[in-house]
Amino acid sequence: MKDKKGFTLIELLVTITLMLSILGIAIVSFIKVSDNKKNQAWESVKDQIITAAKNYFNTNQYYKEKLSNDYAIKVSLGKLISEDYLNIVTNPKTGETLDKCTYVELKKNNSKEEYSYVEKALGFCDFDNDYLVVETAGGPKISLKPEGESKEIDGTNWYTSNVTVEATGDTNNNGPIIKTGVCNDENCNVLTDGSDSDKYVDEKSYKDTNGSKTTWYKTINSSGKYALAEITLSVDTKPPTFKFDDFIYKVFNIKDAGSIEEINKVANFKLSISGNHASMKWTNPSDSSSKLENINKIWFSFEKDKNENIISKISNVDMKINEKTLTDKSCKETGLNCTWSLNAEDFPIVNNIEIVLTCKGSCNGIEQLDGSGFNIYSSKINKSLVNGVFSPQKNYNLIRIEPYCTDEGGSGCGDITVINTKIGGTTDIISGTTTDNKTTYGKITFEDRTIYTFKVKDKAGHESQFQVDTTGKIIYPY
Repeated sequence: MKDKKGFTLIELLVTITLMLSILGIAIVSFIKVSDNKKNQAWESVKDQIITAAKNYFNTNQYYKEKLSNDYAIKVSLGKLISEDYLNIVTNPKTGETLDKCTYVELKKNNSKEEYSYVEKALGFCDFDNDYLVVETAGGPKISLKPEGESKEIDGTNWYTSNVTVEATGDTNNNGPIIKTGVCNDENCNVLTDGSDSDKYVDEKSYKDTNGSKTTWYKTINSSGKYALAEITLSVDTKPPTFKFDDFIYKVFNIKDAGSIEEINKVANFKLSISGNHASMKWTNPSDSSSKLENINKIWFSFEKDKNENIISKISNVDMKINEKTLTDKSCKETGLNCTWSLNAEDFPIVNNIEIVLTCKGSCNGIEQLDGSGFNIYSSKINKSLVNGVFSPQKNYNLIRIEPYCTDEGGSGCGDITVINTKIGGTTDIISGTTTDNKTTYGKITFEDRTIYTFKVKDKAGHESQFQVDTTGKIIYPY
């Protein structure tokens, strides 16, 4: 029988060495392929950045039109991003987001345009990173330094105080600076304000600025050569303001009331029943804390299977009477109920409203009127609050408003957060629709005896809040 022999130690070492060598060659090859792919991806990213710059300058032709052969324009990556020519860019070689202060340079060689992406940052670019610079060989350089309280929100640097911008000219060893100042437009042919030196402090351009604003600064040397810098800053120094358009007040609602006497305890309200007629009369109080003005409509609801028609009477300060009769067929049906509205715009000050129901058969007490009630609507009440509390007129229950938000600071109103303190602090987020700097959130209906807290932030981070207090009403019953 033959002996079975395994590998000797030397044979094992030789085998392992060969395997490690092969593995090393494979790893090196893999890394080289990976690096090549990353380099190719990086070249593709740079091409995208240059394409974005070309699109920017094609849109803003005036920069190219005045560009002579010895001048160059540098546009920061931040400007291309802020003006939606480019999204935030990541370097595929490092996995890091590119510095927004890196830039694309445009030069003219006779009639040929030459673009190049420069990875180094503009010398004076900082957190704002929304710059455009025009410079020339043999000319000066310019730097800008904005000063003010600022914070970054959703990728935008918002200044929340008035801003000053310091423009500084650098000789660049090409002769003394004779003028530095601010221009009125992108052509910058004339300085609207400036100093006969290398430094100018602009305290006016960004004072009480609404939203984003672009300003141009220029420095000129003794040879007439110049450097131009454009900066766009987002400034919002004011909090948003709430206003209200639609108010609906509940005057009364008969719901499981015990008796006519109990109903007649309602302030400024009187119910009487006689035969097949039921009269409900509301009187507008004379004291300012309870009086309702600028009334647009009165809504009245009743159960259509119990009543035949209604007659309304309304009087204003001149005691003119407007009377109208409607059958239950002409009302707007909502389930078992009818809702009928009276246009009251002809009566800006309403003294009395009387509703007369004609019951089918006789009016058999208040159960015949169960479900009846009326509300008052006004779209002309001018209420404007910042960080305030709004309480409805005394003795009325506010059941609906339509808030909207304006932001004089210019950044724009965001969503509102509505906190209902009655139901364990329930929170709702309501988005609005913005048109012409006015954000409308739609109609918001309230529950009885509830405090609602509304909070809104503008895009610069300013917050305003107000409360609507619908509690403590003495109207009976609920």
